[in-house]
Amino acid sequence: MPLHAACYNGRIGAAKQFIGAGINVNHLDEHGSTPLMRAAVGGNVELVEWLLQNGADVKIRETRAGGSTALELGVGSASVASLLLNHGAEWSPTAFASAIHRGDEGAIRLLSDTGDFVHYDSMATEFKQKTLTDRQREAVLLAIRHCAARQAASGEVLRWLLRHVAISYDGDVFELDPSDGGVMDAVRAGISGTIRTDDAETTRLLFKSLPPFSLPGGSEKVNNSDPDIIEKWLLNAIHHNSKSVTRLFFGESNMDPDIIAGPRSETPLVVAAAAGHADMIKLLVSDFKASIHKASGTYANGPTPLWYAVRSQNEAAARALLELGGPVENIHAAIKGGEKRLWLTTQKQESYRSPVVVLAWMHPSWYDEDSDEIFLCLEFPDGFQGELLIREDDQELLDAGDGRALTVDLEGEEVKGSAGATADHTGE
Repeated sequence: MPLHAACYNGRIGAAKQFIGAGINVNHLDEHGSTPLMRAAVGGNVELVEWLLQNGADVKIRETRAGGSTALELGVGSASVASLLLNHGAEWSPTAFASAIHRGDEGAIRLLSDTGDFVHYDSMATEFKQKTLTDRQREAVLLAIRHCAARQAASGEVLRWLLRHVAISYDGDVFELDPSDGGVMDAVRAGISGTIRTDDAETTRLLFKSLPPFSLPGGSEKVNNSDPDIIEKWLLNAIHHNSKSVTRLFFGESNMDPDIIAGPRSETPLVVAAAAGHADMIKLLVSDFKASIHKASGTYANGPTPLWYAVRSQNEAAARALLELGGPVENIHAAIKGGEKRLWLTTQKQESYRSPVVVLAWMHPSWYDEDSDEIFLCLEFPDGFQGELLIREDDQELLDAGDGRALTVDLEGEEVKGSAGATADHTGE
């Protein structure tokens, strides 16, 4: 509504005109929000004060599901939050957590004092933890989730929050109760948030607060209560192109860069290729020695990361993999190096070895809309300088020893219509 838009954008003159013309100062818009809520989000102190002086109700909550109060929406500004509290706004766990999330130091101090917490400045000296009330505990756990969500608050604030729920602490090492599901869930949710923002410092702080476990197949200890969740976190970090957090997980856990993980049995490199993250591909291969030959899926000779890049038509990912070697099933006889244009082709659906072939020119069959093949053209203005590798054969892939079988027996025949149609284009 025009009134609500004026309040959000801090147009105090327009807001006065609308209300002076008879619009109720507490009128709800289509989201169930009042003008005061919009002004609080916008952070205009003068407008918030004028609305409060002219009958705005600070205790109204948005009518939509999970709706907020003006205070919960306005804690991005300490001045706005102070005005609302002085006019009867009620402190809530959500308001406290939202202040952490928004990252305004003054608002955090104000909401922590109003909530009767040990002031977080005291962490610079001896921290004397108090027994938390149920509402304070709810606020702290919400805040741990929010603190990590968008790099909003400082690491010092997160340390202060962790001290409220830790059994003990020593510097940046916090001993948490592994049987306290609420605390464990909050920390895990916080880590999920830091993954999306590539905040390695906060991830490390939260990661080290979790109880240790042994990685499957090894004696290395990492800090996590669930052996499967670190694999999920790693794949999520790669999917979000969070390179700093990816380095952290590999460094802290000593995890195999070719681990087969997730519901689709993916390798980290396949996740990077499918998401189109060329820089992540280079990081995984160059820094952590991930194999470009390793397949994703049920079988050891299944589709490679390059197949996923070609199928998704992602030029950046395909180029990165090609410059790292590929690998490919066949190379056109005319390709000698230095080509300014290369064509990659494969089948649209997974097949035996899901072969990717490199050609020197486009094949006429690709003009056929009913073709089973898909192609991707890559241009190299200075000429292709990489060294293309032929993919390891079935026996080599089987000998890699990850426990997966082949799509066909080594002595058996290839699946009909798989590699053959594409290999016909090699010109060899």
